[in-house]
Amino acid sequence: MLDSQYGLALLAPAYTGIPEPTDPPLGSSPGTNENGSIFCHANTWAIIAECLLGRADRALKYYRQLIPQVVSETAGADLYGREPYVFVSSIVGPVNELFGTGGISWLTGTASWMYVAATQYLLGIRPTLDGLSVKPCLPASLPLVRVRRRFRGCQYDITIENSGSGHCALELDGQPVDGTTLPVVTGKQATVHCRC
Repeated sequence: MLDSQYGLALLAPAYTGIPEPTDPPLGSSPGTNENGSIFCHANTWAIIAECLLGRADRALKYYRQLIPQVVSETAGADLYGREPYVFVSSIVGPVNELFGTGGISWLTGTASWMYVAATQYLLGIRPTLDGLSVKPCLPASLPLVRVRRRFRGCQYDITIENSGSGHCALELDGQPVDGTTLPVVTGKQATVHCRC
């Protein structure tokens, strides 16, 4: 009901008619802004939620749907109407005849939240007080991923061998690590191997 080829609509059905003054989407046509558009900022949280639920295929699908180049190619550059290299705040939703038109570009938190969704949830590399947590949520279609991450003055070169099992085994500089959190390394470089 909410999913479309450009992402998840914020709500469905959209408000129609004349809204009450207390209605949140006051002044927004159906399928625009907070009234049933694909609100990109909120879609990033859906990606994160899918990762937390362990649904890697769905998380990656939602991630790919929001990539500006993908939206521009799918909708067509004329309909999308925005730069194919910049995230937009929203995309006109499926209940509107302009479905697929990009909203405001260059002024959204979507870019930073997409970075968080990709690095900390899909790749699963999250900074913690105790060290660097590595718990990827990747579909089996991504069998090998290499990531370089700086953390507390050390460069971690991380290789993720992904079988889609959901269980992760970590090695730090060739030594097994208990759990999924790497201890803080005082050197300049560390090699990490994650099998999951």
